[in-house]
Amino acid sequence: MLSRNSAQQPRVRLASTAPAWWSGFAILAGVLAFFPSAARAANAGWYAAVDAGQSRFTNIATYRNPVYPDSLGSTDAGYRLGGGYQFNSYFGLEASYVHLGGVTGSYTNPGSGFCGLCAQSYIVNGELKTHGWTLELVGAYPFNDRWAIFARAGEIEADSELNADYTPIPPYYCLFCENSSVTSSDVDVTYGMGVRWSFTQHWAARLSWDRYVSLGYKLPVDGFNINLAAIGIVYQF
Repeated sequence: MLSRNSAQQPRVRLASTAPAWWSGFAILAGVLAFFPSAARAANAGWYAAVDAGQSRFTNIATYRNPVYPDSLGSTDAGYRLGGGYQFNSYFGLEASYVHLGGVTGSYTNPGSGFCGLCAQSYIVNGELKTHGWTLELVGAYPFNDRWAIFARAGEIEADSELNADYTPIPPYYCLFCENSSVTSSDVDVTYGMGVRWSFTQHWAARLSWDRYVSLGYKLPVDGFNINLAAIGIVYQF
C-alpha cells in the first residue's frame, strides 16, 4: 500500500488550441461540400432520441492508495438524451447529454495494536461517476427503407467525480479519515456504431455501442474508459 504522500509520476496532457466543438463542424462542412444539393435534401430533417442501457467502466487504477479503495466496480446503468439533424440518408450531426452512471468500491484496513502511529483502522467507500455532453458526426448506410447501420465519432465534454468516505474502526484511530472529493472536467474522444430499424415513417428503434476514451485525467485513476451498450427510440420530425 502506498502512503497518502507517496510520489506519483506526473502526467502530461496536450490540449488542442482550437475550440473543441468547432472541429466537428469544420469536418462536416468539408464532407457535405462534395454532395449535390438535391442529395442533401433527401431524407433531411430534425430528430430526437432516447437511449438506455449498461455502461462498463474500464482501466480504473487507484494504485492501492489508502485515500481510495483498491478497486471499484465495473458496471452501472447509463442513458443518452439527444437530438440531431439528418442532412441526407448518409450523413448527420448529433448532440446528446449522456449520463454514464457511477461505480463503487470499498477497502478495509484493520490496523494493528503493535504498529504505533501506523495503527490505521478504517473502512473507506469510494464512488466514481461521470456525465457529460457530446457532439458527433454520424455516418449511415441504409440497406433499404427500414434498415440501416451507422457509425459516429466526436467529442465529449465530460465531468467526472471521485469521492471517498471514511469510517474509523475502534479501538484504533485513523489519521487519514477525512472524506474527500476530486473532480475533473475535460474534453475527450467518443466513437460508436449501431443498427437502426425504421418501423414507421417517423419512428425508429436503434441498438448502439459507444466508447468514451481517457476520462477523468485529473483524477488519481489514470484516465479510465467507459463503454455504453444501449437500446433506443428515435422520432424524426
